[in-house]
Amino acid sequence: MVMLSGRVMVDDASAALGQIPIERLCGVRTFHETYTDSKGRFSFQMGESQSAVADASVDPVIRAAGGNGGNQNALGAEANLGCELRASLSGFRSDVIPLGDGRHLESENLGTIILHHVLGARGMTTSATSSLAPKEARKSFDRGIEAIRRNNPDEAQKAFLEATGLYTRYAEAWFELGRVYERRYHFPEAEQAYEKSVAADGNYLKPSERLCILALQESRWQAAADLSDRVLHLNPYEFAGDYYYNAIANLKLNRFDAAEKSAREATKLGGPLLNPRSHYILGYLLLQRGDYAGSSEQLRVFLDSGPNSADTEQAQRYLRRASRLLQASAAPPQK
Repeated sequence: MVMLSGRVMVDDASAALGQIPIERLCGVRTFHETYTDSKGRFSFQMGESQSAVADASVDPVIRAAGGNGGNQNALGAEANLGCELRASLSGFRSDVIPLGDGRHLESENLGTIILHHVLGARGMTTSATSSLAPKEARKSFDRGIEAIRRNNPDEAQKAFLEATGLYTRYAEAWFELGRVYERRYHFPEAEQAYEKSVAADGNYLKPSERLCILALQESRWQAAADLSDRVLHLNPYEFAGDYYYNAIANLKLNRFDAAEKSAREATKLGGPLLNPRSHYILGYLLLQRGDYAGSSEQLRVFLDSGPNSADTEQAQRYLRRASRLLQASAAPPQK
C-alpha cells in the first residue's frame, strides 16, 4: 500500500481548513479516506479505508431497482482506474486529482486540491449542528470515524450511538450511523437513522440522498422522485449525480418529460458523477418518443462505455430496433 499526501486550499483563502473530508470516488462508489489538519494537509494509506457506500444498482427499464450484489465493502481488489480524489466542503466545488493513470502513485505527494466557492446552493454536504455538539459527543463521533477506517463496524455503530445519545441533533453522527447500518444490510435501521439526520438538520443533504437510493432499491418511485427533487432544488451543484436517480424514478412513474429532462442533465456530467446508465435511460426514452437518431447515439455511448451488466444485451436490442426504424423512416416511399 502507498502512503499518499497533499494539501487543500480555498481559492480565496477565506475559509478555515481544519477537518475537511477527503474522498476517493470510483465509479458510483465513494470512499472516505481521511480529514485535513488545521493547515489543510492530509495523508492516508491507499487501500486502508473501508468506508464505502455504493449507489443503488438500477436497471431503470426492465426490472425493479436493487442492490449491487456481492460485498459492497471489499476494497482489497479495488482498482483505481477511473478513480479521483476530492475534498468535500459545503458551499464549495472541489478540484479532483485522477488516481487511475499511474502518474501519482509513484510519488506520495499528490499536490494541492483547490476548493471553489459555489453560489446559490442552499443544501449542504456538512451539517451546521456539528459545531454545537458537546465535547464528549464529538469524541464519540471521532471514535466512530476511526473505527470505520479500521473496518470495525461494531465499534463504529457503538460510537455513533453514543454520539447521538449525547447530542440528539448530531446530524452527521446520525448519517454515519445510517451508513454503518447500510453496510451491514440493516436497511430499516439505516432509513430511521437517515430520517433522524434530516430531522436534525434539513439543509444537510447527504441523508436525503441516501434515503432516495434506499427508496429506489425498494421500488418506492414517488418517494425517490420527491427526495431527489428536493436535493436537486437545494443544491444541484454538489449533488448533480441525483439527476440520474430522478430520471429513474420519473421513468418508473411514467413521467417521461421529467425523466428525459433529468436524464439529459445526468448525461452532461463528467468524471465520477457520470453514470453511464444515464445514456441508457435517455436512449430508451428517445426510442419511445420516435427520436431514433438520438436514441441510437445515446445507446452507442452507453455500449461504448463497456458496461458489464444485464443492461448490455437489452441495450443492443434497443439499438438494433432504433437503427431499423431510423433506416425505415429515411427510405423513400414506395410507389
